[in-house]
Parts: sequence; structure tokens; C-alpha cells
Amino acid sequence: MAEKSTSSQHRDRRQSVPVVHAPHVGVHTRKSGASDIIGIRDRLQIRISTKDGCSQHADRSCLRTYSQAANDCPKNMHQLSRNTIGFILGLPFVWIGIQHFENPDPFNAIVPGYLGWPLFWTYASGVLEVLLGLGIMLPPTRRMAARILFTLVILMSLANLNMWINDIPYNGTRLTTTGHIIRWTIQVILLLVLLWLGEVIPRSRKTAETA
Repeated sequence: MAEKSTSSQHRDRRQSVPVVHAPHVGVHTRKSGASDIIGIRDRLQIRISTKDGCSQHADRSCLRTYSQAANDCPKNMHQLSRNTIGFILGLPFVWIGIQHFENPDPFNAIVPGYLGWPLFWTYASGVLEVLLGLGIMLPPTRRMAARILFTLVILMSLANLNMWINDIPYNGTRLTTTGHIIRWTIQVILLLVLLWLGEVIPRSRKTAETA
């Protein structure tokens, strides 16, 4: 009876081992295998995305870069336009300023009498025209030089107005009424261009913050 009882206990133990533990082991094995497969798949996707180019995050960075470049393009075009026009417009100002010293008589003749000392005003305006003409030709000084030159042109308009009212010839030539109107129209356009070079118009957000 003892032998039979012992053999039956051994048989029960052998049967109980696979019944109790085998399902747990099997589930654990399947879960572990699934996790390994998911990890391998993720690593493969990372490698594929790296080979193909940008990931989703990198794609957003690329789009931001392209958007910034597109926004910077008009700014660069405006800057190039100001550099070009500033250089072209500065040349005649420098040339006219030099003429104030080489041939001051025509300029002395149109200085209003109430100012007095016509030669002084001729030389003073000549120096300013040369310096400010050079200033608008150089990008670092163009903004400030254009604003000062705008004021100078307004002040020199007194001489042009005096020449028109008193019919004073300039360098031996008398302008007609139509000629004076054309000259003043050109002067108004010049003033607007100087305001643009001085970044007064159009007034950008950056200019408003730094002004």
C-alpha cells in the first residue's frame, strides 16, 4: 500500500507540473517574443527613416527653414533695392556738392537775401551734400544720412523758391513756370525716395521697434 501510494504521488506530481506551470511559461514566452518583435520593428523603422531622409520632426524643421527663407527673400530684395538706389542717388549729390566749390557763383545767386553770406551757405551746403551723398551710398550709414539729407533738401528748397519767385537765372538760364513745376515735382519725388532710403516709409515693425 505504501508503494502504491508513493507511486501515485509521483505520478500526480509529474502530471501537476505541466498542467500548472506550462500555460504560464507559454504566455510569458509569447509576450516576450512579441516585445522583441516590436522592438526589432521599431529599430528597423528608425533605420529606414534615417536612410530615407527626415523623420517627422526633421520634416517640420525643414518646413520651418523653407518658410523662414521665403520670408527673408522679400527683405533681402528690399535691402538690395535700397543699396542700389542709394548708390545711384548718392553720385549726383556728391557731384553737385563738388560744384559748390568749383563754380559757386550760380549757387550764390539763388541764396535768399535775408540769409546773408551767400558764399558761406554755398560752401556749407556743398560740404553736406558731399558727405551725405557718400552716406546714402554706404549701407551702414544710409538710413541716418538719408534722413539728414531729407532735411537738407527741404532747407535748400528756400533757394529754389527764391529763384522761382524772383525769376533768378541759374547758370545763365531762366526757367519757365512749367520748368519750375517740373523741378518741384522732381524734388517731391526725391524727398519721398529719401524717406524710403531712411526707412521712414514704409515703416516696418523692426524700424518701429528700433526708432
